[in-house]
Amino acid sequence: MNYGEWQTRTLGHIRESFGAKVLVKADIANFFGSLYTHSIPWALVGIKTAKSTIKQPLWYNDLDNALQFCKRRETNGIAVGPGTSNIFAEIVLEKVDEDLKGYLFHRYIDDYTAFCTTIEEARRFVRDLERALAKFKLTLNHSKTRFSDLPHSVSPDWVLQIRRKIRVLDEPVRPGAAVDFIDFALLLFEISGDPNGLKYAYRALASKDRHYWTDSVVVEYGLLLVSRFPSIVPALLPFMLNAANRSGRLILQEKLLSILEDSVSRDRTDLACWAMYYIDLIGGSLPDETVRKCVESLDCLAILTAFRFSDTGQRKAILPFARRIIGAPDIHDRHRYWMLTYELYRCGYLKTVADETGIFKVLSNNGVAFMPSLA
Repeated sequence: MNYGEWQTRTLGHIRESFGAKVLVKADIANFFGSLYTHSIPWALVGIKTAKSTIKQPLWYNDLDNALQFCKRRETNGIAVGPGTSNIFAEIVLEKVDEDLKGYLFHRYIDDYTAFCTTIEEARRFVRDLERALAKFKLTLNHSKTRFSDLPHSVSPDWVLQIRRKIRVLDEPVRPGAAVDFIDFALLLFEISGDPNGLKYAYRALASKDRHYWTDSVVVEYGLLLVSRFPSIVPALLPFMLNAANRSGRLILQEKLLSILEDSVSRDRTDLACWAMYYIDLIGGSLPDETVRKCVESLDCLAILTAFRFSDTGQRKAILPFARRIIGAPDIHDRHRYWMLTYELYRCGYLKTVADETGIFKVLSNNGVAFMPSLA
């Protein structure tokens, strides 16, 4: 977040809070995973019109059908991540927002924040939000609905406490002080329930001058925590190389391989890919057995990342899987691995691909690369 964004958010909170007594925080339950594809036409042309024309070849039904096609004709849920999903989210939630006129609120994707003058108004807001969502078969995550008295601090309490703590840490930060600081962030998590505090703490620690042994302890402690707090894995990057020099590359590689194999067995793509990246970063390598497990996981990104960090012999062992995908009779199987087959096609490892629409050729001709370092 840059200063302009911070200033806008902070001033917005201060101004919207003026005169309000109750802050409401509400979150839609599993929003992208439960968004009903038929609700897109409902939001665009109205429920009555959409239902009466559902079988007609109209533009809004084309959007509905395209979303279903992405999920094997399922009507519940859309992909998480693509910019197009955010557009579809806005189509529906703008209609929900229209039913909340009269309330002072703002929404960030599927998170609502309302500023109310009384607790009764706050409860009405939640009830009206539930009714508006129900029209599109959406529900609130009641475990995340919160009512707070206003005025209160702009930043969450855990942010303020971590900021205070990091300011008084003596530099260079010694290993024991770093562990105490991470433990402090863990304690705040137990109180607040917000796992972002630990990631925030690691980033704050990275900004400090540190004793030459500190990075080693910070990384090894972080690798211990990642199974419970996977979001901290990217935050280990500033410490990793120095940690490898101090702890020893073999010790870290052994831990990272353990995390990698556990992650592919539990479909944790993010952890698996980060583990492979770190193994390569510290000068390690992937054992043949680990590469085989990545392929057996049937995880597109894990297989592609394993290919990126494999040696020539291991790559030859992965290519038969990619060739089988190209010849798969089920188009959904081919689409499931499109990034793997495209990248291997782009780099010349696959000479032919099932490219019915010609999109691979268009992407390749325009220099599009999803893993530029693959060669």
